[in-house]
Amino acid sequence: MRSKMAAFGTLLRAAQRRLGTQMDYDDSAISSKTQPTVERPTPADFDKYLPWSAAQLSLEIDVVVTRSLFKTFQSATTSERSSKPKKIKHSLPTTSVSFALDTDADEKETKLSKNVMGQDKFITVETVYDNLGNLVHIKFLNNVVPIPAKVIKIIGLLIPFHKHLHAITINSGLHADTIYELSKYLPTSHITELCLDGAFIAEANYELLLTECQLKYLSLSKCKINDTVVKTIANKLYFTLPASKSLSVLNLSTNRITDTGAKHLADVLRSNRQLTYLNLADNMIGDEGGMSILKLLENFPLTTDEILESRSRYIKYLRMRNDLVSSLPKDLIGTEAKKSAKKKTPKPSPNPAIKKNKSTDKFVISPRSSIETALTVAQKHDQARFLAESKLGHFVDPFSPTNTVARDGTVYCYGNNALSYLNLAYNDLTYVTIKKLYEVLVTQKYLNRNPRGLVNVVIEGNNLPIHCEELQGINDIIDSNLGIKRKPSEMAFKKKSIGAKNSGKHLNAKNFA
Repeated sequence: MRSKMAAFGTLLRAAQRRLGTQMDYDDSAISSKTQPTVERPTPADFDKYLPWSAAQLSLEIDVVVTRSLFKTFQSATTSERSSKPKKIKHSLPTTSVSFALDTDADEKETKLSKNVMGQDKFITVETVYDNLGNLVHIKFLNNVVPIPAKVIKIIGLLIPFHKHLHAITINSGLHADTIYELSKYLPTSHITELCLDGAFIAEANYELLLTECQLKYLSLSKCKINDTVVKTIANKLYFTLPASKSLSVLNLSTNRITDTGAKHLADVLRSNRQLTYLNLADNMIGDEGGMSILKLLENFPLTTDEILESRSRYIKYLRMRNDLVSSLPKDLIGTEAKKSAKKKTPKPSPNPAIKKNKSTDKFVISPRSSIETALTVAQKHDQARFLAESKLGHFVDPFSPTNTVARDGTVYCYGNNALSYLNLAYNDLTYVTIKKLYEVLVTQKYLNRNPRGLVNVVIEGNNLPIHCEELQGINDIIDSNLGIKRKPSEMAFKKKSIGAKNSGKHLNAKNFA
C-alpha cells in the first residue's frame, strides 16, 4: 500500500509541474486526504496562469501549454555566401522558424497529468517567445475538441500584460462563440496578425473580426468560404470603415469562391487603397471574376454616387479644418502675450503708427502700419492653417482630383495602384484574362504612379496556352518590377522548361508566391 501511494505521489508531482502549481505535501498528507495548497501565479506568467485559471473555473477540458522559442536564422550556405563580398540584386526575407524546448518531457508530463486527473479531453496551447522572453505568438494547433469560450476570455484578460503579443493562430476547435470573444478584445490589443487556416465554422461569422480592429493580416484559407461569406467580409472593407484603414493582407485561398465572390471583392477594390496582398488561389473563379478585378486596376469610370460621396467627404474635411483654424489664432495670440509678459520691457513708448498732423492738430494712422497689421493677421492665419493641416493631415481620398481625370463629361479614376500582389493560381482562367492582365501591367508601368501597382502575379495552374506574346510581356514586366535581370541563356532555358512542364495544359506566368 505504501509503494502505491508513493507512485501516486510521483504522478501528482508531474501533473503539478505541468500546471505550474507548487504544493507542499508528503506521502502521509496524501494518505490522510488533506487538501494541498496552491500558489497563485501572476498574469504576467502566461504559461502558468492560463491552466491555473482554467482549473479554477472547473472546466471539463484541461488546458496544456507548451513553450517554444521564436528564432530567426540563415542557412549555412547563405552565411558562407555572405562572408564573401558580392553584389545583392534582390534580397529575400530571412526564414523564421519556431521550435519547442523539451517537447519530449512535456509530452510525458502531459500523459501523466491526464492519467492522474482521469480526463481524456484537453486542448493544447503553444506559446512562442522571442529572444528577450516576450510572448509574441499564441497557437492553438490540431485540437480535437472545441476551444471553450472561457479560455478565450481568459486570454483576453491576460493580453494587457503582454504588450509584445501580436499574432494568434488557430487551425481547429473554433466555433461562433470563439470568434465573438476574439472580436471583443482585438480592438484594444496589439494583435495585428490572425491566422485561422483550416478552422471551419458553420456560422461563418468571420466578419466580426473586421468590425473594429487593427488587424493587418487575416488568413482564412481552407475554411469552406462561399460567395455569401465573401460578401459579408467585403462589406467590412469599404473605404472609411475601420478595417479599410488597417488590413493589408487577405488570404482566401482554397475555398469555394466563384465569379460572384470575385465581383464582391472587386467592388471593394474600387475605393480600398490599403489592401496590398490578395490571395484567391485554388478557388472556382473564371474569366468573368478575374476580369472584374483586373478592370479596376486601370482607368475605370466613377458612378454618380461615388463622385457625390467624395465631394461630401472633402466638404466635411474643410469644415473640420476651418473650425480648427478659427480656434487656433486665439491660442497663438495668448502664447505670444505670455512670452511678451515674461520679457522686461521699458515704459511703453507712443505708437509710431499713430502720428499727429501739425496742420489739423489731429492724430492719424499711417497707411504703412495698416499694411503691416494686415500682413501680421495673414501670417497668423497661414500659421494656424498649417497647424490645422498638420494635425488633421492632408485630405486623402481614392477619388480626389489627383486620382481622377475628366474626359468627355465622364470622370475616370486612374485605377487601384495599391494592390501589389495578386494570386489567381489554380482557378478557371483562360487566355482572355491573360490578355487583360498584360494590358493592366502595361498601363501601370506607363503611368508610373506611387505606389507602382502590381509587382507580382501568380496565375499558374490555369488553362492557359504554352506560349504567347502577352505572357512573355507579363514575365518581363514582373521581372523588372522585382529587380531581376536574366541572361539570354536563362531565358531560353526557362522557355524550354515551361514547355516541358506544362505540355500544353498549364502555364506559369510567375512562379513566385
